[in-house]
Amino acid sequence: MRSAVGPISSILGMAPGEARARGGATRNNDDVCALCHARTPGDPCRVCGHGSAATTDDAAAAAEMASTSLFDACKEGRSDVVQAWLNKGAEVDWANTWGETPLFIACQNDHREAARLLLEQGAEVDRADVDGRTPLFAACVKGQVDLARLLLGNGAEVDGPVSEGLYEGQTPLYVACGNGHVDAARLLLDKGAKVNRATRNGNTPLSIAKKNGHSAVVALLEAKAAEERRQRLAAEAQAAEAERKLRAAEAAAADKKRREAAAAAEAERRRRAANEAINAFDNYGYTKLNWAAYKGDVRKTRELLQAGADPNIIAKGDRMTPLAHAAWAGHPEIAQILLNHPWMDVKKFGKHALRMANLPMDSGTRTWASDCNFGGLEGRKAVGDMIRARCPDVDDCTCAVS
Repeated sequence: MRSAVGPISSILGMAPGEARARGGATRNNDDVCALCHARTPGDPCRVCGHGSAATTDDAAAAAEMASTSLFDACKEGRSDVVQAWLNKGAEVDWANTWGETPLFIACQNDHREAARLLLEQGAEVDRADVDGRTPLFAACVKGQVDLARLLLGNGAEVDGPVSEGLYEGQTPLYVACGNGHVDAARLLLDKGAKVNRATRNGNTPLSIAKKNGHSAVVALLEAKAAEERRQRLAAEAQAAEAERKLRAAEAAAADKKRREAAAAAEAERRRRAANEAINAFDNYGYTKLNWAAYKGDVRKTRELLQAGADPNIIAKGDRMTPLAHAAWAGHPEIAQILLNHPWMDVKKFGKHALRMANLPMDSGTRTWASDCNFGGLEGRKAVGDMIRARCPDVDDCTCAVS
């Protein structure tokens, strides 16, 4: 393990005042002196200069000295000293020449309490050294389960591989398995580490465990791999079944849509056929509705309209609509049924019907009247009143019947 730059033990070997000349700061605090330097009462501290007449306020040098001293405290697991230096402003993520941080050093040496203090102070949990090794990687090299759990609980990446250098492609799981640390391996697997993740040389946690003869780790990895295989196969089967059901549902929906479309087309065909039949003209040029309106057949008129008969149809024989036939024959009940129909266009055909209601009764009219259950002049007048009530400006409308 590489040591931190400027450990306290080397500073203690300096001559009085030398530490100040090399960056030591004035610390008028006996607690710091007691934590990091032993000195004879009455003599000045050879590290921080406490007790010396000559002092300096070089804050940058003091901060660097605090950070380097923090390294030694983390290496030795002195959590009380770690806390003291953190309280004095030591930089929690300060790195040495090799990129090692206090957290890395604490994890490398299995000092959980020191690591906890650093993490609480905001230490970067995944800060890697120059070789790409993270604190979790360092903890797993020695199988330090409690430390690994602490780091993972603070957001450490469980499967982050070393990106370069000698350890490129290796993960915390890889080094834990390579060194036979079954409990650390189990923890990492439980947190989602990939059992078959390979290094750049194609080695996996299982292959390195086999190579190094760690049978317990091999058994753990093989069981995990088998479990993942079962889960994958089950998930694939479930996905295939879901896909099958989806395709079946889509096919059923498409078939239902086709059947509904066919049924709708058939219904439309029948409706058109029925409509054509019900509005067909006979040899006299009349439709069934024209005859029903002419003869005052209330039941038949209703049935024909419900079946789709056109209330505005113009007979070919006399160019009259059903409303005009009802008006001429004096059938107010038929007229009311026709006027209430949603398709009835009074503005177009009301004027012509009104004209039929006002025709004089000559000998020819009387002959026809005997044929149609003639409602008399009172019936005609009633029909005319109905038309005017429905369309007050009927006299100003353009007549659609020539």
